[in-house]
Amino acid sequence: MKKNKHYIKRALLLTMGCLLFSSCNKFLDENPDMRTEINTVDKVAQLLVSAYPGYSYFFTESATDNFEDKGPGQGSHLNQPMIDLYLWKDPDGSGNSTPVQYW
Repeated sequence: MKKNKHYIKRALLLTMGCLLFSSCNKFLDENPDMRTEINTVDKVAQLLVSAYPGYSYFFTESATDNFEDKGPGQGSHLNQPMIDLYLWKDPDGSGNSTPVQYW
C-alpha cells in the first residue's frame, strides 16, 4: 500500500512537471494585441517622434498666464483664433492654430 502511494506520487509529480515545463512555442512567439517590438534604434526614434502631435500647440498658451493683452497695435502676429481663445470665446474655423485642428 505504501509502495503504491509512492508510485502514484511519483507519477503525479512527473506528469505535473511535464505539463508545467512544456509549452507551445507557436502560441508564445506571437505578440499580444499586435504590439510592436522596439528592438532597433530606428524604432525608438520613430516612437519618440510620433509621440508628439504634428500641429502647433501654441493655442494652449492663451489659456495660461504666459499671455497678456498689450492693447491695439501690439501683438499683430496673433491671429483671430488666438485672440478668441484669450478672451475665452469659442474659436471659429479649423485653421492650424485652433483646437479643432489640434485634436
